[in-house]
Amino acid sequence: MMNPTNQFRIVQITDIHLNHYPFDENDQIILTDIKQALEMLKPDLIMLTGDYVNTYQNEQEELIFRNFFAFLNQFHAPKAITYGHHDSERCLDRVDIEKIFNEIVVNKVKREHEEWIEGLSQYAVMIRGDKGLSNVIYVMDSGRTAPGIERTNDWILPRQVEWFRKVSRRYTEMKYNLVFMHTPLPEYDLARVNILAGELREPNQCISFSRINTGLFSEFFFSEQIDSVYCGHNHLNNAEMMWEGIRLIYGMFCGRDEKSGDFREVRYIDIDGVTGAVTTDFRYFYEFKKGDNQ
Repeated sequence: MMNPTNQFRIVQITDIHLNHYPFDENDQIILTDIKQALEMLKPDLIMLTGDYVNTYQNEQEELIFRNFFAFLNQFHAPKAITYGHHDSERCLDRVDIEKIFNEIVVNKVKREHEEWIEGLSQYAVMIRGDKGLSNVIYVMDSGRTAPGIERTNDWILPRQVEWFRKVSRRYTEMKYNLVFMHTPLPEYDLARVNILAGELREPNQCISFSRINTGLFSEFFFSEQIDSVYCGHNHLNNAEMMWEGIRLIYGMFCGRDEKSGDFREVRYIDIDGVTGAVTTDFRYFYEFKKGDNQ
């Protein structure tokens, strides 16, 4: 439901990359920054879009997940989650992590139309406004690491495309629906010619996407209901771009490493309670330390 200002605010948390348990100083700084951002932005939904843990050869992976999910319980807003390629590189798979998430996290979104496809979950979240259903949020798992020796980004599976096609037919009258996933679709690379806000800060303006395009964006386009798509994955990109009438938007790196410096941010999305229209912006973590409110 909408908040007292007749808006619905989503805060996207992505690419946290926790490394140790007990959490070391670097991990504690990451969690403190996220805490300050959530306390000041006051979301109605916390949208988690992957790469919470560097799981590769990390024997502490389960403890890190458990304690990160416990950390989330201090925030009242419901949580929705999908996963990134780093989240299941060692012992735990998506199903294992989901069991931990459901066991520990107290306030979770109600998932509609959920379907697991080859170990990947997709579901919808309903946002209601003054006149009933206002927006649909589609949450889709963009996969692990692609098959082959090159270890490139995974691709959306054809059955996932079919899931969206099937579910979206129920909501053809709606025009401001949103999609969240971890890895950018190939169309993000095409959209680099039409940046509306933000920047592509990765070296050579890199956009990392799968080498196989299975047509999910085409389904978004022909459904005539997707306002915007949100991803993570490329740590330094925060661009909001447009391709064929659909905004393709980066969340921003919430973790901490040597190349990010002060370019660590959190994205928030506001939905108008009357029209359902969607606006978005981002804030640097250092701004919250100044006590700025939004």
